[in-house]
Amino acid sequence: MRKTYVLVIVLVVVIGLLSYLGVSILNKTKEKNHIAKTLEVIPEFEFMDTKKTSFKNTHLKPNTNTVFIYYNSACGYCHHEADGLYKHKDQFKNTQILFVSAEPMDSILKFANQYQLNKNPNLAFYHDTHHFFSNQLDISSVPFLLIYDKHQKLIKKHKGPLNAPAILNLLKPYE
Repeated sequence: MRKTYVLVIVLVVVIGLLSYLGVSILNKTKEKNHIAKTLEVIPEFEFMDTKKTSFKNTHLKPNTNTVFIYYNSACGYCHHEADGLYKHKDQFKNTQILFVSAEPMDSILKFANQYQLNKNPNLAFYHDTHHFFSNQLDISSVPFLLIYDKHQKLIKKHKGPLNAPAILNLLKPYE
């Protein structure tokens, strides 16, 4: 009789755990599908530029390819990414590049100055004041790139480093 109770309790626990895991997987899948749908076109956002002025998706240059690079100044790959963009900056004349970070503004400015990227008119640095990337897009690692064509349609979502020539190759068909 006691073995029956133990068996029933074990069975209930196993079924409960499997149900919980199933629901968790289903919810995570729904969330990922929602994020993928959100990223099909440039979503609404609001960042703070280095002059502490609000910058929204409506301020993007029209009919221009757009690259978002979510980064952190402590990330070695992000430094490599910035260095590569600096070396190829002349090839990105028809692309607006937005470096976005949730770090304090002084860290953002230091990073921008280190690679002299803040002197390029097609490249800008922004503070993600509302943690849009991490909270709404569930981006948990850096660098993270979103590459859009001139019609604001997603070309590529990329987690991890992506060198400048690879970005240029992705944009080439959309020039």
